[in-house]
Amino acid sequence: MDIHSWVQINQNPIENKLILTSEEHVSMSEAYFKLCSYLEPLDETVSVIWSNALRPELELGLNAIPLILDDIINQDFDFWIVPSSRKWCIEYHHTGTFAAFRFD
Repeated sequence: MDIHSWVQINQNPIENKLILTSEEHVSMSEAYFKLCSYLEPLDETVSVIWSNALRPELELGLNAIPLILDDIINQDFDFWIVPSSRKWCIEYHHTGTFAAFRFD
């Protein structure tokens, strides 16, 4: 996986992706559920990683994310949700893009 210098995954070479812009969803929770529906992830442990490397990553169950999604977004401009399996990733970018990538 390639990350641009402006802290965003290089989406071009990834075939299996769903990218939602801020105009395409009413709320962050709605966008999150759309991304999860696309990924069909298992209920597994995930890590939340912020672009600010001084913040420690947060490990929790995938089903807990919706309960604290606003808090996660308020911690940093950019973040990634990555499962322990590393088979997919959800990215939030400060431009309002919320994306899901599958690494099949």
